[in-house]
Amino acid sequence: MDEVTQLPPLLTQLLGTVESGGVDMCDYHDEDQACKKNRSPLRTCVVTRTIHPKEHLLRFVIDPMGQVMEDLAGRCPGRGIYVTPEPNAIRALLKRMGVWKKMAGTKPVFMPESAVLLERLACGLTRRLREGIGLAKRSGMLRKGLSETMALLDQGHESLVLLLAADTAENTREKFDRMVRIRGNLDVLELSNREFFGAACGVGPVAVLAIIGQNHSRRIKADGLRWLAFFGKS
Repeated sequence: MDEVTQLPPLLTQLLGTVESGGVDMCDYHDEDQACKKNRSPLRTCVVTRTIHPKEHLLRFVIDPMGQVMEDLAGRCPGRGIYVTPEPNAIRALLKRMGVWKKMAGTKPVFMPESAVLLERLACGLTRRLREGIGLAKRSGMLRKGLSETMALLDQGHESLVLLLAADTAENTREKFDRMVRIRGNLDVLELSNREFFGAACGVGPVAVLAIIGQNHSRRIKADGLRWLAFFGKS
């Protein structure tokens, strides 16, 4: 008697459904492709050994002259080293010469002083966040103030990130918190201050910003998280 191989119940059910014409296998393929498209690649911090989406980390490269350089946009060619955007982790990274020599091979490596690199990162992270907000405004993907944000949420936008200035007045903060509790499941970052938000938008002080659109909101979220990790809540 031939041996009968028992299939797992879930696979048996799926095969039976396919044979009956109840499942289009293209649906599973399309769903899988959509997940892969929206999923961010993961990278490991060489200092903490923790795993994060790569845009939430800082990337460093060695330029053709052997200088260690930050790659805030993540677009420089060649191999890169990833680290959590915290000052202590960055200082520790600079001391790990074995990591840099392994990446550089036989080429000499020139390390910046930690104070110099941290100052460059402070300016670069702030500039990138400001430019991202300005780009969203010019693209029509930004709403300013609590009223415009509430109106945006009433329209049912899904891909959005909310920014709340750390120096927001108490009454505005209470209204904002109530709005977030009612809506639920919102990406909210509290950082910087009203003057910074306003300057990035080309207007006066603003306490609340809403960034819409998948690309813009994803960039602002990543840059905002890196800014917060580097500076902390101000």
